[in-house]
Amino acid sequence: MNIPEDKKNKIIQLFCNTHKKMNKILQEVAPNGELTMKDIYDVLNEFNKNNGEAIKRKQRRFLSKDISDEEIFELKERKMSTREIIEYFEKQNKVVNAEFINSRCRVIYKKKGKKNPAKLVEITEEMEEEIFNLREQRYLYEEIEEHFAKKGINISSDRIRNRCKKIYSQKGLEMIDLRKNENISDNEILQLREQGFSYERIKKYYKNKGILVSKETINRRCGEIYAALGKKEPNLLRKISNEEIFNLREQGYTYKDIANYFNKEKFVISYDTVRNRCKIIYREKRLQEPRGKRKQKKIEVEGVVDNGKINLRCVDKSKLKREIENLMKTKGATHEQVKEIAKLYDLDIEEEKEK
Repeated sequence: MNIPEDKKNKIIQLFCNTHKKMNKILQEVAPNGELTMKDIYDVLNEFNKNNGEAIKRKQRRFLSKDISDEEIFELKERKMSTREIIEYFEKQNKVVNAEFINSRCRVIYKKKGKKNPAKLVEITEEMEEEIFNLREQRYLYEEIEEHFAKKGINISSDRIRNRCKKIYSQKGLEMIDLRKNENISDNEILQLREQGFSYERIKKYYKNKGILVSKETINRRCGEIYAALGKKEPNLLRKISNEEIFNLREQGYTYKDIANYFNKEKFVISYDTVRNRCKIIYREKRLQEPRGKRKQKKIEVEGVVDNGKINLRCVDKSKLKREIENLMKTKGATHEQVKEIAKLYDLDIEEEKEK
């Protein structure tokens, strides 16, 4: 059996650490048809023979109840396809199927009063040719996704990857593999992930170093690295503690401010999730939730603001005085209120009347 050792190891790793079907393992290990299904079984049989016991797969956890609506919603809002969401949960040894994810999404979006993301766009022959040309120009799957998004066409990078396999197979060509990058080490990816970096943030980290890599590739590399180490990959969606959210809310942060705070740091969390978590936190603490303080935008115009007062050299003084006095008629302002407003502009209404 003349099969490279790296492919043998990958077959065993996928069989033991995932619940992918044999045809999916074959497709991932040998995307260009260099192996057969018989080769896959031969590798597993050889492994059993050398180890003296039957190879075992991880115990399956079907349609786990610990998959929350908010977690599914977060993934869907990140524009992940149903297939990508299934693979995300497979990495956590949680077995779900398309019907489960789609039905949960319909219920979740209905409860939130939001429109469920549109159904999959049909990929035409013209679009296939465009995908092929972009890939030949060494575009990443994610970059091809962005290319179509700018044209108002939403196609996930996962669908683009699968369609590329089909296109290259039909053309009898070998697929371009942009995942192999010697400048990206497994150890560095592991360190970044352990520090709480999201796939998006790792992608940006390498982009700043002049290295192009897709979020999808980072996702796959992380899965392979953690599987090889026998470790569980950090779940960043669950890493934000209630105490952190509580402290920010007590400081007067709005729900949007809290979401932006964590998104800028490392973690993905939506406005809706922050709001729901706050309601639960304050209910459990039996405290009244404070209102968020909206940040006031400071508007400065050169030559207008002068020591906290309006510089009258930039203003028609007589017109301004008339408008201020008119507030008593148009807005029902009192004489004292008008005097206070006039002070902001360094005007004295009574003095102006005497003149």
